[in-house]
Amino acid sequence: LFALCRDNVSFLISLRASRTIHADMLRAVFQAPMSFFQRTPQGRIINRFSKDINQLDVELIWTIVEALVPLVSTVSTFVMVGATAYFAMIAFVPGLYLFWHYQGLFSKANTDINRIAKTRDSLVYDHFSNLCREGGVVVAR
Repeated sequence: LFALCRDNVSFLISLRASRTIHADMLRAVFQAPMSFFQRTPQGRIINRFSKDINQLDVELIWTIVEALVPLVSTVSTFVMVGATAYFAMIAFVPGLYLFWHYQGLFSKANTDINRIAKTRDSLVYDHFSNLCREGGVVVAR
C-alpha cells in the first residue's frame, strides 16, 4: 500500500515538473535572439527537447525514489545505533568524511561525462535535421 502511494505521488510530481520545465524551455527558445539560433546547432536544441525531457520523465523521479528509500533506512539505522551504542558513532565519523569527499569527486566526473555525451549526441541530431532540410538525398559514390 505504501509503495502504491509512493509511486502515484512520484508520478504526479514528475508530471508537474516535466510540464513546467518543458514550458520554461519552450518560452526561453521563443524569446531567444536570432544570434542564439545562428551559433547553436539545431541538433542540440532538438536534443534538449527530446532526450533531456525524456530523461526527466523516465529516469529522474525513479532515481530520486530509489535514493530516498536507502537514505531513510540508513538514517534510521544510525539513529538506532546512536541511541543504543553511542560510542560506535565515533567510528562512523571518518567513514562519513571519506564518503562525502569521494561523492563530490564522483559527482563532478559524472556531470562532465554527461555533458560530453549530450554534446556528442547533438551532432547526430544536427546532421539528421540538415539532411531533412536539404532534401534528404545522400549520394554515395
